[in-house]
Amino acid sequence: YPYSNAVTDITEIPVTFDAQTDYLYSGWVTKLDKEKAEANFQMDHALAVVKLVLKIESNYGAEVSIKDVNIQSDMLHTAATLDATTGTLSNLQGAGMTITKTAWNEPLTTEGIELQYLVVPNTTASDITFDITMSNNVRYVTAVTPGTSLEQGKIHTYTLLLTAEKLIVEGVSVNGYTTGDQQEKEMEKLTWNNAPNGVYAVSPEG
Repeated sequence: YPYSNAVTDITEIPVTFDAQTDYLYSGWVTKLDKEKAEANFQMDHALAVVKLVLKIESNYGAEVSIKDVNIQSDMLHTAATLDATTGTLSNLQGAGMTITKTAWNEPLTTEGIELQYLVVPNTTASDITFDITMSNNVRYVTAVTPGTSLEQGKIHTYTLLLTAEKLIVEGVSVNGYTTGDQQEKEMEKLTWNNAPNGVYAVSPEG
């Protein structure tokens, strides 16, 4: 999911970062017949999410906004091939890509502002670098060494705090796709497919 009539082999589905499409996959459903036509299957998310939360300390002084953001890591790829029967990503391309958000001009707050993307990950952990330019043209660069690689179906959140002197890594977290109201909010931000991980039933009656 999503369905495309241009794809003729479900083991070779092209996925790209630029599309920002939330791909869902499932293993084969077997043992179906006319007496047992209902199929239960688990849908999982094939890509990962990189989420950046930027905060400013309360005594920073003058109001500033974020002008440009660059996120770079060898864990990020521009494209890959998805096997929708296993969720495996192969033929990874464009390793070490940079995600760029220019002319953002979002005012910083103590509560934080968010920026997030669906990404094509690999299975090798490496540094992820955040290069941030402020509205006053002050530039901050910081690298985070994660404990794990970017995992498929997980939200990887990096929280950064801007002080008068430097940019501080306040926290790093890895969470599964959430449920309920929070899930709806996250999907709205990313235009994720409105189908969370779970078991779905398909029958002749629809």
